[in-house]
Amino acid sequence: MSMNRCFGVLTFAGLGSLAADELSRCEPSGFRFCRLADHDLVLCDISAKGARRLPGLALAEDVFLMLGPGVQVKTAADLERLDGLVLSESVLEAVGLKNSLFHPRKPKSTTYNCFVKQDWDRQVRRKQIAERVNALLGSRFRRWRQADPASVELWGFYVDERLELGLRLSDEKMRYRGRDPSQRRGALRPTIAAALVYLADPGDGELVIDPMCGSGTILREAAALNSRATCMGGDIAGDAVATAAGSAAGKGIEVREWDATRLPLDPGTVDCFICNLPFGRQYSSEGRNKSLYPALMSNWAEKLKPGGRMVLLTADSGTLESALDASGLAWRTEHRAKVLGVWANIYAVTRH
Repeated sequence: MSMNRCFGVLTFAGLGSLAADELSRCEPSGFRFCRLADHDLVLCDISAKGARRLPGLALAEDVFLMLGPGVQVKTAADLERLDGLVLSESVLEAVGLKNSLFHPRKPKSTTYNCFVKQDWDRQVRRKQIAERVNALLGSRFRRWRQADPASVELWGFYVDERLELGLRLSDEKMRYRGRDPSQRRGALRPTIAAALVYLADPGDGELVIDPMCGSGTILREAAALNSRATCMGGDIAGDAVATAAGSAAGKGIEVREWDATRLPLDPGTVDCFICNLPFGRQYSSEGRNKSLYPALMSNWAEKLKPGGRMVLLTADSGTLESALDASGLAWRTEHRAKVLGVWANIYAVTRH
C-alpha cells in the first residue's frame, strides 16, 4: 500500500465524532460519516504509516479497507456498478493488509461472505446487494467457497441509496479485546467503556473510580489508556466483584465489594468517577432510580476533589439531571449513544 487509501471505522451510533477524534493518531484526511440505525461508519483516507496504528483503536467495533468510491444504487439495474468494486486485485490487496495488520489465524481454506447494513428500507434490498457481491466473489475466486462465518468478509453500508463496500480487516478480538463476549449478562461493551474513559482522560497519578464496576470493563479500559493512573472499583454484587477482580489481575486495578451509596473513601480524594449507571430497565427500575441516583450523586460529590469530574452513562436522563442539580454539581451532555438498542446520554460532570 504505497498511497493513501480509504478506510472505514465502525462504532456505535452517536460515537462517530469521538471515533474520528481518536483516529487523529492515524493522521487521516477527508472525513465522511454514514449514519446507520445502531452504528456510525467513519470514512477517511489514511497513509500506510497511519494504517499501522489502526489495530490500537479503542472505540472501533471494526475496521475496513474500502474497495473503492461508493456507488449510487437506486434500482436493481444499478447493481451492475458493483462489478467495478469487487476486483480480484483490490480484494487480494485488502486480504494482505488484513494479514499484516491484524494477524488472523490462517484458515484451512478460504471462505467468503457479504453482509449489508442500511439506514432504511429501499427499493433495492440488502439481500439483493449481498447476493450480487457473493456472485462476483464466486466468479473471481473459484477455489473459495461461501460460508458464514467466513475468513474473507465484505461489508456493504447502504446509506441514502449509496453503497460503500469494504473488506473487514478486524475480527471479534478487536471489539472484545480477545475476551469472552458473554462473560457477564448486561456487561458494557469494551468500545463503549473506552468512549467513557476517553472522555474522562485519566491523568498520571489520578485516582479513577468506577463505583458500580460490574465485570470491570471500564476499569480495564482506564488502565489500558493510562497505566499510570490509579484505578479502583467495586460493586455490591459478590459475583461481579469476583469477575472484575479476575479480569483485572496483573493490571494494577483494585476491586472491592461495597455499597456505591456509601463508598469507603475519604472526602475530597477522588479525581474522577467513570460509571455506567443502571438504566432502570434490565437492572434496577426507573422508580428505584429516583431514590438511588440522588444517594449516589450526594455521596460521590462528597468524595470528589474540588475540580474533580465524573463521566456518567445512563438512559434515565431526567432522573440523573435532577440528582445532579440537587447535589450542586455542574453538568453537560457530551454525547448521545446507542447502547444495547437504547439511546443513552453520556454526561460530563464537575465539582466546583
